[in-house]
Amino acid sequence: MKSKALILFLSSTILFSCNQRTVKKDENVNGGNPTVSTSPIEKEVIKNTDSTTVVNIKDSIKVNYHYICYTFDNNRDRRIWIEFTEDGQATRLKYQGQKNAIDLDFQDEDSSQNGAYPTTVSTYNEMINGKINGVYTLTHGGVWDYVSYKSATSGKEFSFTIDHEADPYGKTPCF
Repeated sequence: MKSKALILFLSSTILFSCNQRTVKKDENVNGGNPTVSTSPIEKEVIKNTDSTTVVNIKDSIKVNYHYICYTFDNNRDRRIWIEFTEDGQATRLKYQGQKNAIDLDFQDEDSSQNGAYPTTVSTYNEMINGKINGVYTLTHGGVWDYVSYKSATSGKEFSFTIDHEADPYGKTPCF
């Protein structure tokens, strides 16, 4: 009786654990090695003119963004917003009055436990036309967020502080 219960338990465990992952073998991806997928994936196969094959893989999972609005420390009328992914990584930044947002390229992150709240400092390169135009340093501690910017060309530095009155961590930009 115990052996039947053990076999039933092991069979159901294997069945449910195999059901949660799908293993697909595709000769156009990874040279024929099996790939493991834990989410639905769309694939688009593109044939190039030189008869090579390119596989374009798109995750069908929607990324949720949140935005933080900051005011310029020396002029509260000047503002920026920064777009963050749900895991907290900044992706774009926009100055009020600018037509287009600026891409941010993550460089590094450091966390410390000094003080009442943990503090995280992240560094991003400002990318304009594929070139580094400056460096943004984002600091988060408790309910406070700060941004400092240093221009790569002029060396000028600017500072911004979170605007708590502009729907901090909102789902839409503040302007």
